[in-house]
Amino acid sequence: MALPIAEKVSLVQALWQSIDAGLADSDEQGAVRDAVRRDRELSTGKVAGLSHEDAMKAARRAIGCR
Repeated sequence: MALPIAEKVSLVQALWQSIDAGLADSDEQGAVRDAVRRDRELSTGKVAGLSHEDAMKAARRAIGCR
């Protein structure tokens, strides 16, 4: 818990990628690959994320709640 944030992120990414290698179901492997790709896109600034508030608004609209 005392690691600097950059080291924590590297550790989590390495652990997440090791999970991908151990999954038997190809759909789950694809989901993990997508999550890793999206994390990389967000981390590098290739894409911008949504705030929690904006994400919740979009989710409510998607399911018909306002």
